[in-house]
Amino acid sequence: MEDALILRKFQEAERPGVYCRVIAEGELKAGCEVLYSPCPGETVTVLELYRDFFAPDLTESAIRRFLESPLAILARQLKEQQLQNLLKGNESNLQA
Repeated sequence: MEDALILRKFQEAERPGVYCRVIAEGELKAGCEVLYSPCPGETVTVLELYRDFFAPDLTESAIRRFLESPLAILARQLKEQQLQNLLKGNESNLQA
C-alpha cells in the first residue's frame, strides 16, 4: 500500500472483515438452501474481536467471556494463555 500509516488507519476505521471456514467442499449457487445454526450461549461480535486484538481487556471476566464463545483455534489458545498468565499472576500476588 506504500503507506506507513495504513495499519493505524485500518484500526481506526473499525471495519474488520469476516473469514469463514469451509467444512465440506461442494458447489453453492444462487438459490441453494443455506442452514444457519447459531451457537448456544455467549457470543462476541466481530467488532469486539477486532478491538480485543488491538487492545485486549485482560480482566478475568473479559477473558472468560471470550472463552465461552465460539472462537477460532488460535484465538482460543491466545485467550487460554492470557487467562493462565493472569491466574499465575494472581497466585504470586496472594503469596507475596
